[in-house]
Amino acid sequence: MIDKEKERLISDMTANGSRRVVSRIIDFIFQLILMSPIFIWLLLTGKEITQLLNYICIGIIIFAEFIIPVLTKGKSVGKFVCRLRIISISGYDASVKQLFVRSLFYIILIIVDIFAFGIFKFTVNLMLSIVFIFSIASIFLDIYNRTAWDKLAGVYVVLDHDYRRIDIY
Repeated sequence: MIDKEKERLISDMTANGSRRVVSRIIDFIFQLILMSPIFIWLLLTGKEITQLLNYICIGIIIFAEFIIPVLTKGKSVGKFVCRLRIISISGYDASVKQLFVRSLFYIILIIVDIFAFGIFKFTVNLMLSIVFIFSIASIFLDIYNRTAWDKLAGVYVVLDHDYRRIDIY
């Protein structure tokens, strides 16, 4: 295949920015739903969040961001609803390592946010906002609609119905 043909195949398969943003919003709502029993319990009992509850929330995030995509060959709940899939740049299913690298950055930011406090909490929230805005912008500005962590992991997010096992590179 010539380079232009490779570019066309990748471009045709990659998910557009709006679908990716909707997928991320659905993933966020799914995580909130999973955590809602904790928040409801805290509201009803008047108790404060403890380290144990922080660890439970981190476990839920790891489950939603890493375990589910590994078990479903590249689909989070949001990607399933939006009919998207994460694939390797070779055109095959993304490996566990690629899915781990892709989710690691996001998971680290959330963990830092959970354990941050005081002025550091404000800085972390600002950083998360900037990262979120940057990731949305990069999806719309990149020719293949990839974020920095997609590039780092060597993956694409593609339309599931267009997914085919081709050797792109």
